[in-house]
Amino acid sequence: MSSPFSVFRKHQKGLMAGLVIVAMISFIVLGTADQFLKFHSGDGTQEARVVATWNGGEFTQGELNRLVYNRVTLNAFIRGVKEIEAQNRGQAEPDPFIPFNTSNEREVIRTALLVEEAKKLGIVVTDEQVMQRIKVLSQDSVTDSQLNSVLHKITSRERPVTFGQVIEAYRHELIATQAKLMYASPDRDYDGLATPAQRWDYFCRLNRRVKLEVYPFPVDQFINDGRIPEPSDSDLRAFYEEYKDNVPSPTSPEPGFRDPEGVKLEYLKADYLKFYNDAKAKLTDEEIRKDFEKYKTAMRSNLEAIEGMSSLDDLLKDDKQDEKKDDGKPVVRAPEPDPTAYEQATGRFAKRAPKATEPRFTDDEVLNRNREAIVKRLAEQRARDEMRKTLDNTYMKMLRFYEGAYRKWALANTAKNGDKKQEGERTSPPTFDLAKLANPEAGLTYHQTAMVSFEELRRDKYLGQTFVDRRWQISKNPQTDIEEPRIANPGTQLPQYVFQTKTKFSPFRGEDQVTGSAEEFYRNQYVFWRTEDRKENTPAFEDSKDRVKRAWKIANKTGKSARDLAREAAKRLSDELNGNKTTLKDRFPDSSLVKETPEFTWYEDRLMPTGHSQLPIVRTYPVPTRLEEVEVGENRFYREVFRLSDKQAGTAMNDSGAIVYVVQVFDATGSDRDTLRQEFLRSPFSRYIPGLSQNLPDIPDEQGYAVASYYDMYRASNAWYEQLERDYGVKWQPREAEEN
Repeated sequence: MSSPFSVFRKHQKGLMAGLVIVAMISFIVLGTADQFLKFHSGDGTQEARVVATWNGGEFTQGELNRLVYNRVTLNAFIRGVKEIEAQNRGQAEPDPFIPFNTSNEREVIRTALLVEEAKKLGIVVTDEQVMQRIKVLSQDSVTDSQLNSVLHKITSRERPVTFGQVIEAYRHELIATQAKLMYASPDRDYDGLATPAQRWDYFCRLNRRVKLEVYPFPVDQFINDGRIPEPSDSDLRAFYEEYKDNVPSPTSPEPGFRDPEGVKLEYLKADYLKFYNDAKAKLTDEEIRKDFEKYKTAMRSNLEAIEGMSSLDDLLKDDKQDEKKDDGKPVVRAPEPDPTAYEQATGRFAKRAPKATEPRFTDDEVLNRNREAIVKRLAEQRARDEMRKTLDNTYMKMLRFYEGAYRKWALANTAKNGDKKQEGERTSPPTFDLAKLANPEAGLTYHQTAMVSFEELRRDKYLGQTFVDRRWQISKNPQTDIEEPRIANPGTQLPQYVFQTKTKFSPFRGEDQVTGSAEEFYRNQYVFWRTEDRKENTPAFEDSKDRVKRAWKIANKTGKSARDLAREAAKRLSDELNGNKTTLKDRFPDSSLVKETPEFTWYEDRLMPTGHSQLPIVRTYPVPTRLEEVEVGENRFYREVFRLSDKQAGTAMNDSGAIVYVVQVFDATGSDRDTLRQEFLRSPFSRYIPGLSQNLPDIPDEQGYAVASYYDMYRASNAWYEQLERDYGVKWQPREAEEN
């Protein structure tokens, strides 16, 4: 069958008009019409507003809306193709392959700059190359009619989608990707040419165990110190101009006066431990026995296999001990007597071991050995089901509000041309009191966030590890042969979902990261909606003067700064500790400011869903350890800490630059330099080659060092993009916060 794209090339003009497929709105792929209109409608003034300028012209709000919309549409098309490809192969869920998963304004501008760079390099991507890419994407298993169904699914009456639009959007992204690869962009994997020093560094990050005593010097407490000069108005203006386009980050001390895109969320949380403990308490002996009867054959086999290993070891040990007499000579064993005729006829063998078919363990023994695991599994399943039922009711009430009162209000306040009505013509939006649906005694609690950025949401202990649209399926655990709920598709991480899906008051479901045991971790379920937005914007100097002055005093480079004074105070204390060979606890025996951390490594192993059909449901990934005793202390902080030797004191600023800590390092047993060096020399070389290690899904350790380098690659990649913006003279324009 010929490809629809070859037909498209042959009859392009007719098909551009004729292949507009109008469909019902797809909530799963692109959301509602409101989401489409969010990208493309609004008053004409907003569409024409200049968001940023560059050496080649300017980016208007309308142009950025178009670029964001194209990327969202392309992702929806790719997702649809992958879903059909998975169905054609009999796979329950597609691999979550969304290559262009960021849709904020800065990202699409950076992509546009890469396209400009590609023009200079003479990079061209033809229709044939785009179509070949789609063919590879579908593994050549998606038919013409199925591709049509994908377009049908992602289109809407307000914004029809054509093959031509998909091709152009894909071409734009592929050209940008090729330009980045031409420059060997630092976000690509490190290769096998890493130096021995780099390999040793990553080995120590994963294997050197230490504990710390820490004492904080907050930078804020030095802001009003008389040693810091007062800035002039010209000083502040120059400082503002230097950093006005920087978005501040909780993981960087660099100043920034551009407010990042933000969102407020409102949600109800079903507390997993509450539901789990309730379900566990309600389990009856009859229910436990019924489950046991269903799986007792598998449970007995597993138990006998485990016990058989230890029995075999004991037998081998006994045989070795019996092989010699006390005098050291081998034992001469008498041969086993032949069975008697009676024994042969009756099958009753005197003084012999039980027949092989006789079970080694009784049913009660097998049940007792498996009872705890049965209770845990049944309680987990019941808790998850009860949470879902509880939130189903809440979700439907929220959905009725959104599809009824809120959408009627939105339509009534939209002019015929699609623009928002003028201020005087608009009515107040309807309200919904979500807090009234909470029931804390039943484990259902109400929460709302402040206006948070993507980075702030990502770092939240619970919300940062929450996934939207996670799907489950019941399947046999290949290790135990027992049916269990397993993640069929891990879904999309909440921060990513929230900052891509722009519709207010459209409810969606979420679930915490699954790992560990019920008592050790959290598996809460949620129902959310977005209540308020903040566009990324740069406030004018006059509106942010106090903020600029505070940042200047913290980080100015022309004289003493608050950060300098905090460092000096911390350095004096660390020198005192080293000189007197004493510890922070000895120096401040009664101070609550001295904190002691548990033993830790720079990177800790954390179970995360792979989201890939060919890999285990979850696997171990190394991520920077988060210490409760240190505020925002990750890579920047650890870089200073792990330079110190055992019992040495030093200083380390946290990643945000808000606190300078005095730290004292105590190596754990086995973490001395000589022991680590010997382990390092025995470590296989493949651990340092990301391209190879990613092909070893069954050996988690093999990909440790490769993943550990990701954070350095990310930092280098971000610096590369920032230089690209400077090369093209990108300047973000101040704008007032828009009405929500």
